[in-house]
Amino acid sequence: MPPCPKVVLNKLQKIGFEIKRSSGSHLILRHQDERQTYVAMHIKDLPEGIFRAILKQKNFQKMNLIQFKKL
Repeated sequence: MPPCPKVVLNKLQKIGFEIKRSSGSHLILRHQDERQTYVAMHIKDLPEGIFRAILKQKNFQKMNLIQFKKL
């Protein structure tokens, strides 16, 4: 099962992403190398497809959920 949005946010911040702004319940995060992603800060866990899309956007295609949890 994918992690909750708070966990994803914390992991992305650990690897260098910073919150740049918010739009409703969505946070926009940007890395120093100009990569950008969005995280929906809803109460429920992230749907599997959205979680995979975030990993894909961040060039983590080879990373799976288990590896992400180890960050």
